[in-house]
Amino acid sequence: MDSFALGFGYLSALILYILIPVVWVSLIVASLNRLIKQNLNSTAKAIWVLIILAIPIVGAIVYLAFKPHD
Repeated sequence: MDSFALGFGYLSALILYILIPVVWVSLIVASLNRLIKQNLNSTAKAIWVLIILAIPIVGAIVYLAFKPHD
């Protein structure tokens, strides 16, 4: 009989293929949620939305790091 065990490389790759998109989507959701609650003008909000969505992962991290104000 053949062994159907999964190797460590396969499992780690599978975890990364699931973990990276989940982290990316959660960062985008958190950033956009915070952006909606902020008291910025519509132009600034539109620019931040474009940055968050256009630059994957980095855009959301930059937004959360700088926390723009009026």
